[in-house]
Amino acid sequence: MTAQRSPSGSTPSRPNLIARCPEDLLAIVPVVLGFHPEESIVMLTFGLPRCFHARIDLPRTPRDLAEVVDALLDPVRRHGVPEVVLVLYTESGPAARRAFDTVQQALRREGVQVRDALRVTNGRWFPALVGTRPRRGTPYDISHHPFLADAVLRGQVTLPSREALGQSIAPDPEAIEAVVSALQAIPESGDGSDQGASDEQHIEEVAWLSATVEQGTAGTDLSPDDLARLLTDLRDVQLRDHAWFALDHSLADDQVRFWTEVVRAAPPGYVAAPAVLLGFAAWLAGHGALAWCAVDRCFDEAPRDALAGALTEALMRAVPPSTWASGSAVDPE
Repeated sequence: MTAQRSPSGSTPSRPNLIARCPEDLLAIVPVVLGFHPEESIVMLTFGLPRCFHARIDLPRTPRDLAEVVDALLDPVRRHGVPEVVLVLYTESGPAARRAFDTVQQALRREGVQVRDALRVTNGRWFPALVGTRPRRGTPYDISHHPFLADAVLRGQVTLPSREALGQSIAPDPEAIEAVVSALQAIPESGDGSDQGASDEQHIEEVAWLSATVEQGTAGTDLSPDDLARLLTDLRDVQLRDHAWFALDHSLADDQVRFWTEVVRAAPPGYVAAPAVLLGFAAWLAGHGALAWCAVDRCFDEAPRDALAGALTEALMRAVPPSTWASGSAVDPE
């Protein structure tokens, strides 16, 4: 599931978006998610000082449906959500109906009002609430909607799918090849364990790491040699945590850009640490879907990574990034 803050009450660069019609709701979805969903349930929450939104794959089996209900209800309960809007993206009317009926009933048992619900397919939307089901649906086109146009003006990129979002942090073969060559020049003892290093050497490496991350965040392109040294350092948990402590709300968008470049240049065996750092930076920037993609890349290499596990809990429970202070632990509660 992708848990993500709404524009309302999130960051100063993201204005309030007020939906007055179904097309407005459909335009809000890709703005808050960062991509146009497919075969998904999207839950937009309302009535909270800091709202959150969620996306989850459309369930296909009864077991999947039960897991979806649990995943959606958990943050709803935790945050006391009073009302939601559901948007189901799928070509399958029966699958949408089963999912909607089950989720709606579960929400109502929790005292949550479902203000509106839509099913979206092939450029048309259909009301999902009982008694409002035109057979042909209503055609729509949000490609020039003011919400999306405003996102473009603010520099936000809205991708065509979640797959495209995942590809935005996929390996860059050319960059990886250059880093692999640079890694060969690093002594074999530089495997991230830092064994045998003196306190003075460790302090010097912390200083180099901090300065390099700061420069990269400010927009300086790192050479393959610097990337190789940085990736080697990040295999040391203590050095990785120094980079983690440096994550900051005010720099989050720049840190997302920087760690994306590092992740894409990381050879196999060096991906997990920069991926989880990217995930935290994306969470702080309000890009929940990107945070999930980064977590996936981390778990592909390190399935039991504790830091990625903490971020997963924060995302699943819609923990607001406002709870973060530089150098703090993540408390999913």
